Amino acid sequence: MYKRQLHSSAKSACTRSGTVELTFDNLNGSAQKSMTREYAIFVGNSKSNSLLTSYHHQLETTFTLSKKSCTTTKTVRLNANGGKVSPASKVVTCGSTYGTLPTPTRTGYEFDGWYTRETSGIKVDKNTAVGTNPPATLYAHWTGKNYTVTLDANGGTVGMKSRTATYGSEYPALPAPTREGYSFDGWYTQKTGGTKVDENTTVTTAANHTLYAHWHLTPALAPYNVKLEMDATGVYGKRIYHHVGYSSYDNHTKETTWYACDENGDNGIPITDENGDPTYPTTPTAGVHYYYVLVTATRKDNGLQASTKSNVVCVTVTKATPKITEPPTAAALDLAVGNTLAYSTLTGGTAKNNNASPAVTVAGRFVWKDATVKPPRNGGRYAVVFQPDDTANYTTAETTAYVNVTCSHRFGAWSAGRRTCAVCGEEDVRTNTVTVTWGELAYTYTDGAWNPATHDYDIGGGWAPNRKNGDVITVQNEGANEVRVKFQYTRTDTAIDGSFANSDGGGIYSPIDLPVNRTKTVRLCLTGRPDKALNNAEIGSVTVRLEGGY
Repeated sequence: MYKRQLHSSAKSACTRSGTVELTFDNLNGSAQKSMTREYAIFVGNSKSNSLLTSYHHQLETTFTLSKKSCTTTKTVRLNANGGKVSPASKVVTCGSTYGTLPTPTRTGYEFDGWYTRETSGIKVDKNTAVGTNPPATLYAHWTGKNYTVTLDANGGTVGMKSRTATYGSEYPALPAPTREGYSFDGWYTQKTGGTKVDENTTVTTAANHTLYAHWHLTPALAPYNVKLEMDATGVYGKRIYHHVGYSSYDNHTKETTWYACDENGDNGIPITDENGDPTYPTTPTAGVHYYYVLVTATRKDNGLQASTKSNVVCVTVTKATPKITEPPTAAALDLAVGNTLAYSTLTGGTAKNNNASPAVTVAGRFVWKDATVKPPRNGGRYAVVFQPDDTANYTTAETTAYVNVTCSHRFGAWSAGRRTCAVCGEEDVRTNTVTVTWGELAYTYTDGAWNPATHDYDIGGGWAPNRKNGDVITVQNEGANEVRVKFQYTRTDTAIDGSFANSDGGGIYSPIDLPVNRTKTVRLCLTGRPDKALNNAEIGSVTVRLEGGY
């Protein structure tokens, strides 16, 4: 807002003066503005104020306008309106311009620009001035791209080879091709199968693409009225019973082909046997299946055909539970080795699918249901699970197996002829009989002849038993359990030591495990030279220690 007082410069009497108020909206820069206004000047008698003469006097003044200061910033959201944009917002300053705005993308569309409304609105670009109250959101506007749609008559003839289609809009009117002996079924996205396309179909392919004509033989007669009936549920291995009902005509033959398809009857695949010949589904795998049949009638006189597709049926097949016809055999369990079922292996056993005709053997293996179970000493029956190899079509099944439990016993120390097993707790009241036969164990030392090489009496000298076999100790195990025998020599005279050898003179290592009904014979051999005269003196002692239950 600019104000300027204007006054007359005439020397004659001035009867009017005034204030001129000028308003300029110039926010984009500084400028020089000139304003001219006419004022009436009166000259005459001031008392009577009668008009003697009048004339107009122009007053001209010049104003300098400066840019209005504005530093307010706001965040404007960027709505891609079905596309993608990054970043999704922009900070703008009032009094400035929007500046560079990001370009969004959208499959199948060309970007038209940013607008103040989702539809219609005012277009905004980098040079658009930002007002004092800019819109909170800018919206991307789009135009669908045009693509060439090639029309493939697929064995027929079509006058129009292609059409132009706009992405996101409906297809334009499509021509009807012709083919001798065939009726036109429509345009499809694939040469065989695919999705049907007409003028009500929205273009969703963001590229040049081809549509294919589909055909069926012109009927030689009214087509069969086909109705397919089939059990809705079944179990794996059990035969699926079905019925195909259709009308009949004279002088014709018919051929029925089964197809596996999706729930809409599309993507049909002919069902064939192992030789590739057409067949029908008898024992589908476990799961949900969809089928239809195609019945084709052929005239005997001219070979013309007519085909009819049946309704689609759904068959749900559940997994079969094998029947255990022969349980497995469990190996005997020795508690002294391992006291859980995990130590008992399962062998044999048979499982069959009795839903099949005839019944078939099911491959798999038997395992303990809980291998951590610790059976008692007397054994018993425990749960066994059959695990089929074909888990897609079979469930598990359960049976039992008898486990014979033994214990080879691990006994503790001897106690008055009675021992208790450290594993099963069973007491053993049996007594092991072990006989120990002692030789006289009386020895004489002789120096022998003088040896000039060693300067000692060592030739033919040393310790020798006073009687033949007087150095022999014999241990015989006559009991019911293996025993462990330990031989020990304890010195009384430190100059003399003793050791044990086999009867043939070879050394032995103590202890010795002596099985039932076995005998062990050893010899006590002395070494060392007495340092004093000995006469019926004790030079050491021999101990034979027996340990049972090993």
